[in-house]
Amino acid sequence: MELEEINIQHCLAGRPESPALETTARLAVEGAMRELVTNKLLYQKVEVDLGGLPAALKKAGVEITAEKLAELQREVSLRPWKLETRHFGDDPRTAEILRFASVGCQPLETEQGNRNLHFYVPSVPLWCRVCKRETTFIGIVGSSEQGLGHQYPRRSDRGTEQVYTITYRCEVCRSVLHAVLVRREGMRLHLCGFAPRREQRAARSVPKALEPILMDADNAVAEGDLFAGYYHLRTMLEHHIKGSLGINPDVQMRGEDLVAQYNAMLPNGLKEMLPSLKTAYEKLSQALHSRAGSYEDYTAHQTSICDHLEGVSLLKKYQIA
Repeated sequence: MELEEINIQHCLAGRPESPALETTARLAVEGAMRELVTNKLLYQKVEVDLGGLPAALKKAGVEITAEKLAELQREVSLRPWKLETRHFGDDPRTAEILRFASVGCQPLETEQGNRNLHFYVPSVPLWCRVCKRETTFIGIVGSSEQGLGHQYPRRSDRGTEQVYTITYRCEVCRSVLHAVLVRREGMRLHLCGFAPRREQRAARSVPKALEPILMDADNAVAEGDLFAGYYHLRTMLEHHIKGSLGINPDVQMRGEDLVAQYNAMLPNGLKEMLPSLKTAYEKLSQALHSRAGSYEDYTAHQTSICDHLEGVSLLKKYQIA
């Protein structure tokens, strides 16, 4: 493991804490990056967790105090995290050049807080529009976080700031590319860009025609526009009701009248069993007009509406409704 970490980091400080510190920190950064790219939406954040550091140091035979542990954790938060890929290009004529291009050590007198902490871009599972399924995407050699004249890394009140641009490629069809923009602040990673937009599946089971509206709602909330999420969620509710009543989506109707017609169509027993769309519509409308509400409110409204839709779908399947 020590030789492997030396190869990744290019050089290590001659101290008892290394390479256990670098290995633990690198794997934590890679794990956080994988979680961010795989499961998070735009502008969401992931905290890099160094909770495994005490056990790793103990396994390496290093006894440390609480003060020393805090010092090592702060060191990781300050050190530049240097992005590396396992991919060295597809052209065998240049692969060896790229393999050795970044080999080398920083000056020996470099302060520990300024020493690069190298990490690999993790492979991630993403939906591939060509393969029509979830495949493995790898970070390719064009990925980078800096070049000549780059303003990062830099220090701020929130810790060391860096910006990474990662190019991911599907390893099955080898044609679909995604460019992912990640911003680092101290121990936090922010997902700031994803181009082209990541293809998603709806978080809940809803009719196919409603899936894009639900994803728009969830994306809006994830990006910090809570009231846009309320709007999209109410739109999904209206589209479901109009579809159930055979009304063209372009027809303008008062929401109260629309919900009343829908409720009149449902059997009495079913209305009592399922969450009320009338209540959901009223609460969403009130939140939109007053611009009041919380993320927890949105989640509760989404759960109520989707539970209703799933219940109706299940009952129709068995011809109960």
